[in-house]
Formats: sequence, structure tokens, C-alpha cells
Amino acid sequence: MSQLFSYSKLDTFTSCPRNYYWAYIKGIRGGESVYTYLGSVAHDLAEAIDQGHTTNEKAVERFKEEVENADMLGLTWITPKSQETYINCVLHYLQFHEASQAANQHIEDVFAVEIGGAVIWGFIDKWCREDGVITITDYKTSSKFSAADLKHKKMQLFIYAEALSRYYPDDQIIIRYDMMKYAKVGNTLKPRNELKIDTEYTEGFVPMEYTATCRQELYDWVNNIITEIDARDPDDIDTWEMGENPQKSFFCKQLCSHCNKCLSE
Repeated sequence: MSQLFSYSKLDTFTSCPRNYYWAYIKGIRGGESVYTYLGSVAHDLAEAIDQGHTTNEKAVERFKEEVENADMLGLTWITPKSQETYINCVLHYLQFHEASQAANQHIEDVFAVEIGGAVIWGFIDKWCREDGVITITDYKTSSKFSAADLKHKKMQLFIYAEALSRYYPDDQIIIRYDMMKYAKVGNTLKPRNELKIDTEYTEGFVPMEYTATCRQELYDWVNNIITEIDARDPDDIDTWEMGENPQKSFFCKQLCSHCNKCLSE
């Protein structure tokens, strides 16, 4: 029987095998951070605008309410400055995001695709097909990816593209991140809170094309991760190493709910 994975599950192992151990071997998922909480809210509101289920004005007000809810839940920010930047950038996006006019638009489409003996499933944020071209869009409220991070972050889009390519093998597939905190000024992604009133910009898309080379890269990535997971002992935590430094890493201190376990060792 094929093993069942999501991109999130695979990426968790890539980022930190120890986190994977607690979340998927022991089944202890932990709580949310302010970034995952508000990121999910922003993601849902962007989709609601695209579907015509809400207006920009209502989306802005809803996000402000959720910022207050996050505070009441005790979710903390790294610094007051980072809080201000994050909120203002997302508010700018929600205020000016234009509803998609693409024909045959699909939102939160569920998929499952077999890759190298594993079944990977999930939901595609948004995709459309027109004149033999499929465009896949994934919303992101994170900071810009470093070159090192993009090597595995792009696999999320590769998985989506591979799933749709099974149905439309002759189509060209364009994959892109919508980096919600950023706008594109020329060819540069610029934080939205730094835009001037008269600055000309476009949406903060980071596009790529899904090619045969990408497909091979995806298959190698999935197979290597599964081989690494299978090589570890589910009964021995020491075989699941820490991928980050819990004393210094932003991921550990702000995003991982198991950081205290590592700090206590």
C-alpha cells in the first residue's frame, strides 16, 4: 500500500526531522503562532475576494478584527516593528487586491497524485485553464524565500502542477506564488508598506514554468525524503535530529510548537 503524505508533511521533515517526529510519529501537533493564525485568515479573505464572496472593504475590516482576536488569544510577535510591518502589508493587499477575472477558476480544489510509490494529497489555492495554459496560484504571507528555502518550497507548486498535468498532459503549466506582503515594482518585490502613493506596481507574483526538469526534481525530492523517513526508528527520538537551532532560529522560536521540548534537552 502506498504511503499517504501532504506537502506540509514532507516539508516538515525537510525543515526539521525532530519536529516531524513530534507531529507525525507521536501525533502532537501543538498550537498556532500569530503568523499561522493570521496567515490563514489572509489566505481565506483573498480567496473570498476572488470568488466575489466579500468586498475589499469588508476583508480589511475582518482582518483587523482577527488581529485583535490574535492578541486576545495571547499570540505574540517577534517585535512591535515586525507586527506593524506584517499588518500594514497584508491590509494593503486586501484593500487593493482585484478579484480574479479568469474563466474556469477553481478555488481550494482537492487533489491526490501518486509520485514514486507515495500518494500526495492536498488543496490547490487557485488555478484556471485557458487556451491550453494552466495557471496555478498559491497565496503566501511569509517573507520572501531565500534561494536555499526556494529549493524545497517550490516543491509545493511542483506537486500541484504534477497533479494537473495528469489530466492535461499537453498543456503548458505556469506556477506562481502570490507573495501577499509584497508588490512588484519593475522586477523587484517590495514590501507593500514601503510603497508611495504614486508608485506603479503589480501583484507580487513569483512565477515559474513546470517542465520535465522540474518533474524529475520533484520525483527525486519526494523519493529522497521517503527514503530518509523510512530509515529512521519511530521508537528512538535520537534518530530524528534537530534541523534548526532552537536557541536562535526564527522557525523554532516563532513557528514550531515543540521548541520547548528541544530547549529542555
